[in-house]
Amino acid sequence: MRFTYQLDGDPQQLRALRQALDDWPQVNPALVDDLLIVTNELASNALTYGLPAIQVAVAAFPTQIRIQVIQTSSGAGSGPVPRMIKEPGLRGRGLALVNTLSREWGWLQRGQEVVVWAVLALPGNLSQ
Repeated sequence: MRFTYQLDGDPQQLRALRQALDDWPQVNPALVDDLLIVTNELASNALTYGLPAIQVAVAAFPTQIRIQVIQTSSGAGSGPVPRMIKEPGLRGRGLALVNTLSREWGWLQRGQEVVVWAVLALPGNLSQ
């Protein structure tokens, strides 16, 4: 099953995205919280560093969920890189959360598009 959502650059749309994912019946209940956090972090980064429109795609499989956020590059350079957090603050921890909650994650450049993806595995399926 596949879920897609379009963001036009308004950060307020993140709330609607989270609600739509929370209501999506194909998500295994064991992954809902992680899915909401990881998707929110990837979409927030796309809104902050990319250009609208941003596409969020989530595909549910029996043992995992794959999240993709596709954005047009702002030309600012490479893809996302986790920060080393040295001081307390409210920003800069999103990719560390993605790294902790995901089985794997990464990004690739396709022409002007940057695709950031993450895979969440159901408990007990971490090696697949």
